[in-house]
This record gives sequence, C-alpha cells and structure tokens, in this order.
Amino acid sequence: MLPTDTAVASGGTELHSATFNLLAGDLRDFETSVVPKLRDRGFDPAHPTLFVSECVLIYLDSIHSDAILDWITANVPAAGIVTYEQILPSDRFGQMMIANLRARGLELRGLHAYPSLESTAQRFLSRGWKSAQAVDLVQYHDSCIPPSEHDRLSAIELLDEWEEFRLLASHYAFTFACTRDSEVFKPAMEAFL
Repeated sequence: MLPTDTAVASGGTELHSATFNLLAGDLRDFETSVVPKLRDRGFDPAHPTLFVSECVLIYLDSIHSDAILDWITANVPAAGIVTYEQILPSDRFGQMMIANLRARGLELRGLHAYPSLESTAQRFLSRGWKSAQAVDLVQYHDSCIPPSEHDRLSAIELLDEWEEFRLLASHYAFTFACTRDSEVFKPAMEAFL
C-alpha cells in the first residue's frame, strides 16, 4: 500500500511522498535524466545506499549500464547493489531464451557483455567495488533456502519438473556487490553467501 500522502506527478509517470518516490527517466542518460530527479527528491549519496536492479541493467547496452555503475562508484561511497539478471546466452537454452524474447520485441542488450557468473561479478570488481558475488538460482535454491522451506513449499505445490526448473534457474543470477567494507551491508552479504 502506498503512503497516504502519495501524489501522482509528471503526467502520471511518477509517484511522490515523504517516504517513497517512483521516478521516471531515461537510464541511457542516467546522470542528466535521473540523477537530478533523485537529488530533487532528497537523495543524499553520502548515506549508505542499496540499489536494487531486477532485470533492468540487462536490457541496456552495456555502455549505458556501465555508466550507471560508474556514477554510483564515483558518487556513493557506501553503496551496495543487488541485481537479478539473465546469464548464459550461448548454450541451447540461452539461445532459445533470447529468441523467445526477441520474438516479443525484447532485446537483452547487455547479456553478451556479461554472460556468466564470473563476468557479472567482475563487472563490479573492475570498477573498484570492494566485493562482488554472483550465484545462479540453482546455487541460491540449493544453498540459501533451508531444507525446511523446501519441504514447506513442496507440501503446498508439487513440482515434478526439477530438471526443467534447474535448467531455467541456471540462466538467472543474483549478484550482490559493495563499494567498500561496511557494517551496513555485512549482514546482507553474509546472508547472500
């Protein structure tokens, strides 16, 4: 539920309240299109900030998504990021995934620049981020979800296509990265690993 003081702005493309802001902007021009709006709404890069990107950076050409990360690196001293994106475009499943999205007019423009778990994590480390860890959803499922939760979910809905799930899940990854060692992000990083 939205805060009671929420106002619709910018022709219905933005929501503003004292505690929540949804902003519209062209991420390909992040520094001039989005950053001023963030600052106008009170964003202070001096405060520890967690960025969340769920299948966003992957749809941008890497020159544009890298520019966003470079801006964060240069301007937010205590930043963390969690991304959820596709990986592995070159195997048979990855090629089918790309073809299916392309048939719907969707292009994963950044996928070939960062196609693997290793390259996804290295993307942050090469920019001077202190730590970065990427895991595919199979790894996450097997190591981060307690067996009791697996049992609970199995009791709710039986999944009999584990091979298909594992194939699909191996093509999606979570990445967690921090610009510096920080007590603020340490619990999240430990939980993630």
